[in-house]
Amino acid sequence: MPRRNLIWLAAILAAAGATALVVRTPAPQVGGPPAMPAPLERAQRLIRENYYRPIPAEDLNCAAVSGMVAALDEFSSFIPPEKVDAFQRRMAGKICGLGLVVEFRDGQVRVVGPLPDSPAHRAGLFGGDRILSVNGRAVAAETIEKVRELLDCPDESPVRLELLRAAGRRETVHLAPREFPLETVTGLARGPDGAWIYLVAPDEGIAYFRIREFTEDTGQQFQRAVRQLSRLGGVVLDLRGNPGGARPAAIEVADLFLRDGPIVVIEGRDGQSSPHAAREAGTLPDVPVVVLVDSHTASAAELVAGALRAADRAVLVGERTTGRP
Repeated sequence: MPRRNLIWLAAILAAAGATALVVRTPAPQVGGPPAMPAPLERAQRLIRENYYRPIPAEDLNCAAVSGMVAALDEFSSFIPPEKVDAFQRRMAGKICGLGLVVEFRDGQVRVVGPLPDSPAHRAGLFGGDRILSVNGRAVAAETIEKVRELLDCPDESPVRLELLRAAGRRETVHLAPREFPLETVTGLARGPDGAWIYLVAPDEGIAYFRIREFTEDTGQQFQRAVRQLSRLGGVVLDLRGNPGGARPAAIEVADLFLRDGPIVVIEGRDGQSSPHAAREAGTLPDVPVVVLVDSHTASAAELVAGALRAADRAVLVGERTTGRP
């Protein structure tokens, strides 16, 4: 079978086997002048004097800033002060928590799977395990949002889980939240040893890579994944559901496929432009590339897809992307 046909076959297999991780990408904080504008000051005074219960001034200020940011465009959002640390950790490729992904299935709270190197992963939790209670609180009647809130452990205190394991036995597990690396580059499936399998057509060297989002070390993760392969005859790059993230990491990934020419030009509000050009050093072999995109492919992920398409370096397959700047 010709190599080009195998590339398309690999893209179809990837589309059937991969799942999308859809997250909202926060925007930077928006500051304001020291003196509060008269309309805001008047509104806050009326609320304090007339609302049926006291509202902290900080809550009103955050709500005002959030409203101003929301008025900019559909892609901008405000990060409350209490969530800044978690956002900065995530952009740095770190998560602090249990690393437990759960879902409601057949009226039960079940484990989808633990994130790699997380406390849940190290404790031996598996997909299919059923969660009966969290810190003694039964979860059968709770919403999935409430269960995730119970597992979020914002104060980083240990969590006690009562489980019905997939094997049918009851077990109590204590998990202590901690910081662990965020895995942003994955393959199509995991092997028996837990490592990602990237080759979907081993004889031809056709590899599948999925980038879930862009953090500071996504480029390094991608290069480590590529270096595991003995040969590279073609690439399926899955950017579906990728909300974007760290722009330098996206530029780094695009640069791996391009020997020269522009990757992106950043236009500032002052009219100054900052071009980013590809470098020949470290460029991957000139093999066929298919990039999978959908309506949730956004921001930095669109940068990668657009740069490769504009340079005639890849074929895009899927849906129109978000269009997020």
